Amino acid sequence: MFQVAMQGLRYELRGALMVVSWRLHNRGDVAAYVTDRVARVEVGGQVAVVRAPTVRVGGAGDVVLRCALAPLRAGARPIAPPVAYGRRLDAGQEEALRLELPLPLRDSASGDAPDARTRVFAALSLEVGVVPDDPSLHATERALDGAPLWRLTAAAWRLQQTVRASVAGAGFRLLCDG
Repeated sequence: MFQVAMQGLRYELRGALMVVSWRLHNRGDVAAYVTDRVARVEVGGQVAVVRAPTVRVGGAGDVVLRCALAPLRAGARPIAPPVAYGRRLDAGQEEALRLELPLPLRDSASGDAPDARTRVFAALSLEVGVVPDDPSLHATERALDGAPLWRLTAAAWRLQQTVRASVAGAGFRLLCDG
């Protein structure tokens, strides 16, 4: 059975940063891969692994941070098959995670729009991608940016699920279009 839970979501404002922390607990009986990071090929062929969440306004009037595989573009014809990277979370394992974001938060859909305005929200939600271990992933361990990560095939997009938690706040400021 596959079951990953998010617990203890907290945030704190530290000067020009928002620090978000949480724990993931794999309560299932199969390993999972946490797909909260993106591998980017830098100039010179070096691979950098970064956590680059998307930030958006949620349907419940909350600010949503999403750390998961972005959907593949419909109709895209990539030169090479898409590849995902994830950290392995064995059955029964728990991991403490944190994320530092520069303030003010900016809605990913707004980009650098000069007419973006600040809105205040009363809750923060975090979505994290997890993929249950499956033979179709052909998971192979790699060391990228000094961290052990697992390279996953395109099957990761089909198998990915998200875990979500929310926390009320004193007022999250977000630059957005509307």
